[in-house]
Amino acid sequence: MLIAKTDIEIKIFNLVRKVLLAMNFSIVRVLFKKHTGDSTVQIMIERDCGTPISIQDCSNASKVIRKVLDVENIAKRNYTLEVTSCGINRPITSVTDFKKFLGRKVHIKQSSLDQLSSIKGTLIDVGDEGITIDYKSNIYSVNFNSIADAKLIGETI
Repeated sequence: MLIAKTDIEIKIFNLVRKVLLAMNFSIVRVLFKKHTGDSTVQIMIERDCGTPISIQDCSNASKVIRKVLDVENIAKRNYTLEVTSCGINRPITSVTDFKKFLGRKVHIKQSSLDQLSSIKGTLIDVGDEGITIDYKSNIYSVNFNSIADAKLIGETI
């Protein structure tokens, strides 16, 4: 769904997915950004078991990912590789993620303006076609096809 959007992001995802799985990491999101003269590849990782990702984990994953990307010459020029953990406002990038975070507060940005361009609320249902959000006792249905971006809303203590 939203893990990798562009052709190059999908290619990067497919190239590094297996090596990261072997390290017990899963990919949350892949971003490829072009800049003047260089590019940035950002890969967000997590563990399925929920154990926090350390700086050393990101460093180890980065070394392996760089080898794969350099062999494949993916960026075709200089690039910066950023391997990060999800953080408090974790992106929601798949139907599985939506199901995993039922009952949590979310922020959804829609690509079309047919209902709302942005909504924050509690994720109360995940269906075949989309999600349902409760915002101050108002219920909103959002089709998966209209979701441009989705993330958890971190709760502060």
